[in-house]
Amino acid sequence: MPLKTSTQFLLRDACAMYNVDDALAEAIIMASSGGVPNFCSFSKHCQLVNTLLPCPSASDVDTECVLQRTRWGLFGLFGYAARKTGFQGWFSTLLNAAPNIEYGVRHLAKMSVKYSGDDLLSAFNYGSPRHHDNGYANAQFIDKVKRYM
Repeated sequence: MPLKTSTQFLLRDACAMYNVDDALAEAIIMASSGGVPNFCSFSKHCQLVNTLLPCPSASDVDTECVLQRTRWGLFGLFGYAARKTGFQGWFSTLLNAAPNIEYGVRHLAKMSVKYSGDDLLSAFNYGSPRHHDNGYANAQFIDKVKRYM
């Protein structure tokens, strides 16, 4: 299912603003969520949580911990990654295309400074490249992104 035209425009604008390859960003979206804006998935394996990052004042610590370990929206962006790139709102906001694209592209741009190639894809998906004996721990994700390129 290709992205809606309006979503493609949002993506291209954000990619231009942050100097990110829009074809790569779209491939990551398709690999992460299949282009479904309201994608949401909790990851019991994710250990990336920081309750000191700014968040809504009414959010309690336990809820914040769970929601930072959840993937949100088009980019399948972990709540933790969104917080690290400056997102301070309610995570459900990331189910809307515009803020998800904004923070997803920001996160990709931030990762692009430190990583490239397969390391970049692994880091976007896991927070840092995760190497195993015979490649990457998230090789399926990397391969899926490449198929969409």
